[in-house]
Amino acid sequence: MLENLPEFIRKSYKMTALIGIFALVLGIMLKKEELYIGFFGGNLICIVNTYLLISAAYKITYIKENARYRGTVEFLKRMAVFCLGMAVVAYISKKYFKDTLLINIVSAGAGSLTFKFSIFINHFIEKHIKK
Repeated sequence: MLENLPEFIRKSYKMTALIGIFALVLGIMLKKEELYIGFFGGNLICIVNTYLLISAAYKITYIKENARYRGTVEFLKRMAVFCLGMAVVAYISKKYFKDTLLINIVSAGAGSLTFKFSIFINHFIEKHIKK
């Protein structure tokens, strides 16, 4: 599915994965569960939801039967993935890291925004560094 996307979206998708791997490695090295559980869990949510959004846009655009209902169902799928992912992060944090439960949930929320961060980073690189 990613081969049919514009180059900028592919770069942003790859940058999102790199940010997640970097957060995982950095969290393990620094022994910060906010990074390797919260932020990395949110990053996984972001990667899955971005893929679901891309596939939903493709289905709505090119497979035109029941587009209105398909869009609603795809949105509900993305929300279910987000809620389930946040619940898993909260469960793991509650079970093993009781002191940092709230920080892990907030970190997961920040991690779910990494695709937006990667778009900003790629735009900054294209505009300022590749001049």
